[in-house]
Amino acid sequence: MELEPAGHAFPRQESQASRASSNSPERLARLYSNLDPALVRSVPLSACLASWGRPFRNEYEGMFSIDQSEDSFSQKTDQIDNFLSHDWGTSRFLKVITLLWMFNVKAATIATFVMSCIIGCLRIICKLEILDHWHSTFFGYATFVIVLCWWQRIQSLFGFRRMVFLDKLCIAQHDAELKQQGILGLAGFLEKSNKLTVLWTPRWATRLWCTYELAAFMQQGADRPIELMPVKLASILLMQCACWSAISIAHSIVAYGFNSDQGQQGRGE
Repeated sequence: MELEPAGHAFPRQESQASRASSNSPERLARLYSNLDPALVRSVPLSACLASWGRPFRNEYEGMFSIDQSEDSFSQKTDQIDNFLSHDWGTSRFLKVITLLWMFNVKAATIATFVMSCIIGCLRIICKLEILDHWHSTFFGYATFVIVLCWWQRIQSLFGFRRMVFLDKLCIAQHDAELKQQGILGLAGFLEKSNKLTVLWTPRWATRLWCTYELAAFMQQGADRPIELMPVKLASILLMQCACWSAISIAHSIVAYGFNSDQGQQGRGE
């Protein structure tokens, strides 16, 4: 404090360098990473995909609207596999399709390949007549769809679960103070995350919290991966797969019908 000639006391002004130091990224990171370990929570990815992305539903209150029943999905954790960064203005179905493509399509492809090999061996060794028809094609595509949609639940049956951070489920909603601590402590969740997963849309880059998540994650460590998937690209890829599958199944059915007619004509002659 210093006295002015008139006898009034005024606080000493901080220098510009001091203010810059107090607001440095390192200091802010330390401040907001200091999150109570009891508040660091995660949920299984299968919970995020439940009911075709019910937790992603877009409501007026956004992430601050939640049922108490959904709060039970989260659990305390020391490590988060994926931090899901998204904007609430994008359709929940686009987000679900994107997550299915990112996390389930590899397993679905492998399962389809294995099923195709099994069917091929059965056709050769056991000579099952039913597998000579279009049914064999159907089994392969059915395997792909089942694993694509429910791979996370299938994994959980064997004790393997991918734990992710979804703001609406992992930040406490039942208590205003805990909710504020969780929101201000997003960097604490990011610090525990192995990977940042961005469900990208043009709207995502205009949201302050989304860009903050990216900046905080990059500031905390450059060696951790960031994966980005445009939600429309995932939809296009999935629709392309669906179109090719429909064409293949239709071709198999038509070929089966044509061969059946040819066989009947041959027996008639």
